[in-house]
Amino acid sequence: MNIKTFVARNSQEALRKVKEEMGPDAVILKTRTIGQEGGRSAPGYQQIEVTAAIDYEAAGEFAKKADSVETKEFQERWKTLESGLREITHFLIALEASAANPNNLGDLPIPRNHYVYYRHFGVMPENMHLIQHHSRRDVNHSLERVSRKELKECLMDIVSSIKVSKEPVLSGRQKIYAFVGPTGVGKTTTIAKLAAIYKVKKKLRVALVTVDTYRIGAVAQLQTYARIMGLPLEVADNPAELGAALERYSWADIILIDTAGRSPSNREDVLKIGQALTVPYPIYNYLVLSANTELKSLLAAEKAFGVLPLKSYIFTKLDEVIDGGSMINFLLMRKRPVSYFTTGQSVPEDIERATRKRIGELILRRNRIRPVETGGEVVQYGSS
Repeated sequence: MNIKTFVARNSQEALRKVKEEMGPDAVILKTRTIGQEGGRSAPGYQQIEVTAAIDYEAAGEFAKKADSVETKEFQERWKTLESGLREITHFLIALEASAANPNNLGDLPIPRNHYVYYRHFGVMPENMHLIQHHSRRDVNHSLERVSRKELKECLMDIVSSIKVSKEPVLSGRQKIYAFVGPTGVGKTTTIAKLAAIYKVKKKLRVALVTVDTYRIGAVAQLQTYARIMGLPLEVADNPAELGAALERYSWADIILIDTAGRSPSNREDVLKIGQALTVPYPIYNYLVLSANTELKSLLAAEKAFGVLPLKSYIFTKLDEVIDGGSMINFLLMRKRPVSYFTTGQSVPEDIERATRKRIGELILRRNRIRPVETGGEVVQYGSS
């Protein structure tokens, strides 16, 4: 076991020293605030002392066994635990370092109790700078006391930082929507829900087109929906056929285009979708994503399908989500708005327009917080 002590001006500098000298596997054993020579109690002279340790011998033995399946599984669990411990350590060190100035948390330009609330709501530390902070009077609450007012304010900060789209307006009278995204996210079912809403509730003339000729049963599934709702359906194998179908549907108010689900890791297949949609008509492209997908995969999908002219997001399967933190962090990190949420398989009931109020409710549900705990209101700044 190799144990070392580091002294620095603040927690960030101390952690950097530990990482540079001992590596990312070092474990923080102890932290404390000390004074420089000449007076510990003198204001402005506090420093941070961090004691860290690393077991090089144990690490070496672990590496030798890394080929076994059990060891690899243990290694993944260890990495997850280690990541959590580092975050806790960082926060505790920052709290101690900011003892002389309780309104600031390290280099984060937010009150430290707001940091706690944001983390409680699932926001990752690296995304806190993306939150739009509303001006408010600073109130120094203790960390042990839950403040309804500040809890509600922090929730509003997060929700107001996420873009929500209204009904898209395209040039001309006719609207054409295409739905793209990874395999299995529910694009076809989402199209059926919207088609039913447009026809039954909004009394619009609706037509369907599919360019998904790859997946077995894809056309049959959409044909079933089209037959039930009495809607026309065209199958297009290439841009020329798609253009011809759109021309024949010039009478329709709304045209919905289904596409083949593609793996984000296959750039060539994603580009084929873009080629299939290359027609001289203005198309509003939705990226359809599953809300129960981890953040890393959401970002990979957005990057892959971002080669297409995407307009906004649709998140499906909210009924299957236990922790919506990945979706919330994704929407904070990306500039495109979210348009719809789907919450089940029922057509057309299980779809709703995305609103900030709904996003706030999802965040509260994730944390098992009742609206009354935030003052009886989730958010009160309009329905969008």
